Amino acid sequence: IPFLPLIISSELPMAQLIVYYVLYLANSVASYLVIYKTTLIQADQKAYLQNMVSAAALVLQYAAQIACLLIWGSYLGYLLIQIACTLLQNAVLSHLADKMYPFLRKKQKCAPMHRKQELNDNIRSMFLYKLATILINNTDNILISIMLGTVFVGYYSNYASLTTYVTTFVSIVITGISASLGNLNAEKNSEKSYAMFRNLIVLFGAITGFCVAAYGAIVQDFIPIWVGEEYLMDTGTVAAVLFTFYLSTIVAPVWMYRETLGLFRQMKYVMFMTALVNILLSILLGHFFGVAGIIGATGLARLCTIFWYEPKVLFHRTFGRSAAAYFKAQGGLLLLNGAVMALSLLLCARMGHTLMWIILKGITCAAVTALLYTLALGRTAEYRWMLLAQMEEEGMIDQEMQHCRKIVRFDPTISTANQGDFIIRNACEHVLHDCFPVQLSVAVPVRDRLSKVSMKHVGSADFAFVCGTNLLSSDMRRQRMWNIRLRDAVMMRCGDLHKRELLNFRLIREKFQRTHVILLGAGWYQYQD
Repeated sequence: IPFLPLIISSELPMAQLIVYYVLYLANSVASYLVIYKTTLIQADQKAYLQNMVSAAALVLQYAAQIACLLIWGSYLGYLLIQIACTLLQNAVLSHLADKMYPFLRKKQKCAPMHRKQELNDNIRSMFLYKLATILINNTDNILISIMLGTVFVGYYSNYASLTTYVTTFVSIVITGISASLGNLNAEKNSEKSYAMFRNLIVLFGAITGFCVAAYGAIVQDFIPIWVGEEYLMDTGTVAAVLFTFYLSTIVAPVWMYRETLGLFRQMKYVMFMTALVNILLSILLGHFFGVAGIIGATGLARLCTIFWYEPKVLFHRTFGRSAAAYFKAQGGLLLLNGAVMALSLLLCARMGHTLMWIILKGITCAAVTALLYTLALGRTAEYRWMLLAQMEEEGMIDQEMQHCRKIVRFDPTISTANQGDFIIRNACEHVLHDCFPVQLSVAVPVRDRLSKVSMKHVGSADFAFVCGTNLLSSDMRRQRMWNIRLRDAVMMRCGDLHKRELLNFRLIREKFQRTHVILLGAGWYQYQD
């Protein structure tokens, strides 16, 4: 509060500004009252419940605020309604969490001292990290107000609001992935984690490319329709906004992994370095380039520090490999997104400036992004994963794959120490994970005889895959790399049938007509011709 006169230059009385500031601060504090409960809902992959409550509270809040402004014209009432709706949302979420997790209302035993110490260390590291993040992302308005005047904060806030809406769209994707990503990383399988990381790089590359192209093509047409032509800012400011947004969004996979893995202790100091560089560059560039310099300084600070340091830490500690492939991929995405931006602006420049044209420009940017990404990355596994994930989301997956509920994997790594078998098995699992969004995957042995339980699994599966190794032979009776007999082959087809069903010859014929076991990455014993 003592620094408000230095930060804000306004015609309103300072006492009134202090009241507004305190109410905004109270709303921020209120939003964290039940965060320990809502975190459990998110970790349980039920964030949709929290989103539904938040959406309902926002609708109620906006309706009440609009009524307050229209009837009384009171900004003080506007802020009080915001606080009341935040408290109401907290109360509903708290009740929901207590109902879903009854143990929250029970008194728990104290954790061991070493666990408390570890938790305190992680909390301190996370606090410092989040504090540095706030310094990076929330000092621009303060510096604009001090160096250029509060009126320029108002001009820039229109562009920042649109950026916030786009960021909210990206956050929906992040929220939907983060919980599953945490489960994946908990498996401690670096190969699977790295494969998913590569998929996410392409996914967020496409999202970022579309958002930047659409924002650049639309924003200068939308601002005059929304708030008036007098609130337009120069092209340099728009470029600075896009530059900063691009650098903060394209690295989303990195900080998603960092948060799910809890790598805060390794990053807390470099974040403070980023905040310091951001402030110094903002002051320097703001003096020469105004608002564009202050906004662009945030992107430059990221580029000079966390953009290259954070991936190095992640690759070293999690993936156990060099980050060179990551930076090469980011370079390729930069060229690809540059082409998306250039072609989108070229096509949209020939269009009009009405609301219908703005909608058509957005569709054009989406089409350009899809076209160029398909041409450049259409044959990569990452693109196929992205397309499959989108088709699954929209219910467009092939009918046979959509209804697939169970697959069986003949695993050659069971009862062996052969590292070559592990390499082939991991590659096969990666392919199966991309192709089959199944709920259940069961592994059965290749080198050992199949039990009755294993045969039932094979018989009841939608698909069965032999995952690699040189197990085929011209004489399978003598060279049993795959320990299977004719009786086993018959029982695999009918092992899930009831005794009475064994007399149903039509059902048995259907079982045998079906291609049941599929070889994937399998070869011949001693590489026979």
